Amino acid sequence: MSSIGLSIAILSTSLFFILLLLLYFYLLFRKLHRQKRIDKKQYWIDSNKPHLQNYLESGKMSDGIIPKNSLEVEALEEYLSQVLKDIKLEVGPLGHLYHFVDKHFYNIYLKRLQNRRWSVRMNTLYFIKIFKMHSLKGEITRLLERRNCTQEEKQQIYLIFAALKDPYIDLILLNESNLPRFLCYEMMSEMMDTDHYEDYVKRFFTLPSNQQECVLEVLREKNYRSWDLLDLLERLLSSPDTSREIRIKVLKSISDFGYLKSPNLLLPLLNSVNERIWVEKVMLARVMGSIRKDTFVPYLEILLADEHYQVRYEAGKSLRKHRKIGEERLRWIGENHSDAFARDMAEEWLERSPEDE
Repeated sequence: MSSIGLSIAILSTSLFFILLLLLYFYLLFRKLHRQKRIDKKQYWIDSNKPHLQNYLESGKMSDGIIPKNSLEVEALEEYLSQVLKDIKLEVGPLGHLYHFVDKHFYNIYLKRLQNRRWSVRMNTLYFIKIFKMHSLKGEITRLLERRNCTQEEKQQIYLIFAALKDPYIDLILLNESNLPRFLCYEMMSEMMDTDHYEDYVKRFFTLPSNQQECVLEVLREKNYRSWDLLDLLERLLSSPDTSREIRIKVLKSISDFGYLKSPNLLLPLLNSVNERIWVEKVMLARVMGSIRKDTFVPYLEILLADEHYQVRYEAGKSLRKHRKIGEERLRWIGENHSDAFARDMAEEWLERSPEDE
């Protein structure tokens, strides 16, 4: 290699090393700067925590908690949003908190929503939802109608309308029948509180199928109970028009309910149990263990010999829940059944303690 080539190689290596070093110090500076800002925000919160807690508990205002700059705004919105997440209004009304946020954050958020940076607008929409800021509904509606409104912004705005229980959400659901599953679920979860879930039970059949599935999931997750809801579940269970996906969710809900006004509604499904997919068999077995009727025992014995382990496991668990007759049948199956898998599962559940149920 010539001396010129060697010099170029050394120079290139040196420049590369210098660039890496500059990048390292830049990233280090950013990290230190970010940490310093975090520390300052935490210091402000710690210094004002007695006043903040007093305001949250009594509504008594202190000048110390009014933010005076962007750092204090960030610190306060992060603190208050975490408070709302943690308590979820379980300790009583917090109308004064929402009033405080509306008074001191309204102009700040109004300006942020007009920011050209997408990340700033999205972050603002996130806090508007948490703080349920009705006063900014007009501005977020205008943002939604802009041609450059991104899909992510639209989805967050939909969640805001859902959190506000705004009637506009019905128009969104009507026009957006193909909402992503996760978004539909989150919207339904926001709207279906104890005061509103019955509305969705009553108009269940007017909703598109994907929204029906989300309604059933939310009703089960929130453990809602009513006779109207049970009537809906029984109607769906007995209808030949109910899709498999809906039926599986209905069975999940009924297993949580632990009750059917007419347990015989299960018989058409049980009489064709071998034609069901394994997930549906699992849910049928779970329902039979939840309702516990002696007429279900023969069907559980059939499922105990199923080819899928999870089906056999759930059938054995449900048989064990039938107490005396279930234990007797498990013992007989463990000793006499022609299927080795059924014998093994019966023995497994005979050995389990009641706590495993």
